[in-house]
Amino acid sequence: MATGKALLCLGALYFSLMWFRLIMGMTVATDHKWFSARLPTLFHFVLGGFVIVYGWFHYKAAGAIHPRSQGKAE
Repeated sequence: MATGKALLCLGALYFSLMWFRLIMGMTVATDHKWFSARLPTLFHFVLGGFVIVYGWFHYKAAGAIHPRSQGKAE
């Protein structure tokens, strides 16, 4: 479950930074080559989305393997 949470956090951070890169490239830093490159930014959106989905899978799979007790006394 810790792996899933870490991947979700890293994927969300990565995806957010790429949004920042795209917005900066379209508004303020249009003359800067790294910010204005849109195709690599779109590739990184796909990569960030993959990390988020992979993290979600690990998060859900860990819960299915080790289900928590729901307050029932055995």
